[in-house]
Amino acid sequence: MKRTRFLCWTLSLVASMAFCAQPGDAAATKAEKTEQWGSETIAVRANLAAQAMKDKKYQSAISHFRALIGLDRNNEDFYLGLYVASDKGNQPGQAVMALEELFDKKPDLKATYAKEFVDALKKANREAPEVKAAEKLVKGDSPDNLAEKKVDELVEKSLYEEIYVEPKKLEPVKRVELDPDDVHLEKTRKALTYETAFAQSENIVVAEFIGYDKNKPITYYTPPKAHYKITEYLKGAPFNKSLPIKYEFHDKIVGEEKPADWKFDEVALMPKKGSKWIMFIPTAVPLDGMLETFHGKYGRQEFNEANYDEIQRIIQEHRGATKF
Repeated sequence: MKRTRFLCWTLSLVASMAFCAQPGDAAATKAEKTEQWGSETIAVRANLAAQAMKDKKYQSAISHFRALIGLDRNNEDFYLGLYVASDKGNQPGQAVMALEELFDKKPDLKATYAKEFVDALKKANREAPEVKAAEKLVKGDSPDNLAEKKVDELVEKSLYEEIYVEPKKLEPVKRVELDPDDVHLEKTRKALTYETAFAQSENIVVAEFIGYDKNKPITYYTPPKAHYKITEYLKGAPFNKSLPIKYEFHDKIVGEEKPADWKFDEVALMPKKGSKWIMFIPTAVPLDGMLETFHGKYGRQEFNEANYDEIQRIIQEHRGATKF
């Protein structure tokens, strides 16, 4: 008999719990609160304010309610939230200000929250006439703690469950091991590109070959002075059209040696008189009466449609970053 009574009592308790757990008690989501408020920004701020009130972090709550008022100046609950947070946070002046701002927006609420206003004025040590004027608005049947009850409802209305999203694990970056010589401008042939030549050259010109000096012995490492006449300036400030060039026979790559079978041959190594060349000049300051070209031999490129078009493409890409 006792066992039967206990079983009935247990079933009754479970049924009672099931009846009390209404669907609305389930934790709300951010999306639901955004729909409720009509604004994701307000939903987030309201949640933060509610959480701060729940945790008794009143200074933080004051900040969030101030922001909420800025987002919606017609919502009386936000002013009441600011008032209650200020009152509980021992900032009576702020509490008075919150109610005054509310009454400015909605004068009809002055009588509704007259008790709270009187209390706030007294805590802020306001003048007696101001307090007495507010006391006249207090009705005998005015409920106690009305503002606080409204804010409690606001807190429950605003809270939602934060969904934790596991951050993506970042794969460690694989380091590329580089040989220093592969990126050294003077040691690698990877530097021999028009892009690099353009970036490293103060001046770029088109020039016509006139001839070269033959009064000194010409070797691999003692090249002749070659004479050109500038016909077009592509980059840099214009200068004297007479262009003396140190006519290198190699690309000036550090560590590269002279070919074993090299010997000077005018026909094979020197340009034809009247031929045109694109000259990349790192600096327009002559050494021993000659201007040097970018990486020696590489800095003299044959003038043809393909090479000229490529230089013009690079110039267009850099136009505005360099003065021509």
